Amino acid sequence: MHRYLSAHGLEVSAISKGPKDVLHFELRDPEGNLIAFAQRSIPIVEPPIKPPRSRAVSGKLIHVGFVVKDVAAENHFYIDLLGFKLYWQGGMKDDGLDWYELQVPDGDNWIEYMLNIPATADHKALGAQNHFSFGVPEIQAAAEQLRKNGAEKISGPGMAAMASAG
Repeated sequence: MHRYLSAHGLEVSAISKGPKDVLHFELRDPEGNLIAFAQRSIPIVEPPIKPPRSRAVSGKLIHVGFVVKDVAAENHFYIDLLGFKLYWQGGMKDDGLDWYELQVPDGDNWIEYMLNIPATADHKALGAQNHFSFGVPEIQAAAEQLRKNGAEKISGPGMAAMASAG
């Protein structure tokens, strides 16, 4: 992947070894979002959503959302280069396009473009748009753990029903 992205003209960091011998490198997508690729020495077997250990809030990241201004540039990166697939698109109104979701090539996680966000949006509005979604067995317990971990301002918790295959 490192050679592939470099060959397509992207500026990637050097490959380095992190904890538990995880090899990784980083780059930024067209809008400046930091992306990291990691290769573990043992295969990842994804367990069902279960209570996390210690201070962790979750062991399952479902999706991330972030403000996108240039859909074509982001789509070139995520779809054309990385192989993501359109998962869903829609808006607050039937004929609108406010959200654009892309699923990872070999999994059930996705990213969500948050569209039509004014350049003058304040920090609070951007905080709701730039977000992540963890799978947790109990939302209130997860919110409480976030607070114990030092999260001073939590605008939720927000909940979404998820169907799980398998």
